Amino acid sequence: MEYSYCQNCGKMTGHKRNVGMGTFLGAIVTGGASLAAVPFYPKRCIVCGMEKEEVPNSTLKKCPQCAEEVKAEAKICRFCGYNFPEQPSELADLKASLREQLETLRLEFNTLAEKIYSTKSKEEKAKIKAERDRIEKEMNRLRSQLDKS
Repeated sequence: MEYSYCQNCGKMTGHKRNVGMGTFLGAIVTGGASLAAVPFYPKRCIVCGMEKEEVPNSTLKKCPQCAEEVKAEAKICRFCGYNFPEQPSELADLKASLREQLETLRLEFNTLAEKIYSTKSKEEKAKIKAERDRIEKEMNRLRSQLDKS
């Protein structure tokens, strides 16, 4: 019996082919000829009874810390907790998104700066300055995220 991770019940269990009463009766009726089909029976989880889902090797990657195979999309190894580094395409997408957000905030910041000079009311100017300060903090946060990545 082979032990592997069951995708259905989420446990590390054994998978085997179930040979039951039907197989036994079929072997008696056919004189043993039906036993030739046993290797083609699907392997089932011994815990949940569901068929084993085969995961193609192209969708797996090896953990550099524990050498276990995990899904290629995994960001954390389910066996040892190793954090896989982000893929370059994901990192590029993240940086592009941060730059886009930063540009949007910059335009909004400049618009508010122009409003301050055209507004006469002190109360309105105070509201605009508060909003501009909030945007400036957000821009600084995005810049620091860009620097880290």
